[in-house]
Amino acid sequence: MRLVQEARKEDPELSVNQAVIRIGQRVGVNPDTLRGWVKQAQIDAGERPGTTTDDASRIKHLEAEVRELKRANEMADSTGGRNEFRELLRWCQIAERLARTPVERVLNSGQLGAADHAQIGALRQVLA
Repeated sequence: MRLVQEARKEDPELSVNQAVIRIGQRVGVNPDTLRGWVKQAQIDAGERPGTTTDDASRIKHLEAEVRELKRANEMADSTGGRNEFRELLRWCQIAERLARTPVERVLNSGQLGAADHAQIGALRQVLA
C-alpha cells in the first residue's frame, strides 16, 4: 500500500488502478487484492466513505453477541419462559464481557513478564 501511495506521489497523473497494477506486478501481489487493501486503507484514513476496519470488527462482535443472546432467550423460552432465568443469563453475559476485556488487554499488550508464561497460558485457556 505504501508503494502505491509513493508511486502516485511521484507521478500525480497515475491513477490508483495503474499504480496498483504496476506495483502488484513488481511485488507479486494480485492487483485486485492490492486494490482492496488500498481502498480499505483509504476508508480507515477517512479519505473515502465506507465501513472502517474498527467498525467492521465491532459489528462482527455485536452480531455474535446478538446471536448468543437470542440463543439464551430461546433456551429460556424452552424452560417455560421464566423471565428471571432470562435476566440472569443476560447479566451473566454482561459481567463476563466486562471482566474479559481488561484481562485480554493485558494479555495482548505484553505487560506480563516472561516468567508468567504458565499463567498466561492458563488465562488464555480460560478465555478461549
